[in-house]
Amino acid sequence: MNRIPASTIEQEAAGLPLPLNGEDPLFAPHLRALAHGELLVRQCMSCRTKQWPPRPFCRHCQSEDFSWIQAPGAGTIASFSIAYRAFHPSYVDHLPAATALVDVEPGIRIAGRWVGELDELEIGANARLVVDDWAEHGVSAAWSRVEGQ
Repeated sequence: MNRIPASTIEQEAAGLPLPLNGEDPLFAPHLRALAHGELLVRQCMSCRTKQWPPRPFCRHCQSEDFSWIQAPGAGTIASFSIAYRAFHPSYVDHLPAATALVDVEPGIRIAGRWVGELDELEIGANARLVVDDWAEHGVSAAWSRVEGQ
């Protein structure tokens, strides 16, 4: 198997804005709401299916008619990953870095940076939304363990 040298990946990634900076119209309403501590997902107005990530059309009925609705700001950890090497300069000072995939409601899983202790990561544990402010990069969803568990 031919592998791309990590330095090449890091160089290519260096020009990418991370996380999304709100310029993508599919994500902009979600990111604006995150700045105020709210979690929004898209709901198809034709079949009422909630969808994440946002797409230009409904994955069930192909409608293009959506609205943004508030989703719970807490959920259950479905999976997680811990990175010990940075593939983007924004992460160099945050290693090791963990990403949690959280079920906020049936069919809606949202990934975000884990801001708690790494030993708190456990599949099935409850997590709550926190706003991750990346200064010049904007905001993104992040997760931490629900206190008292």
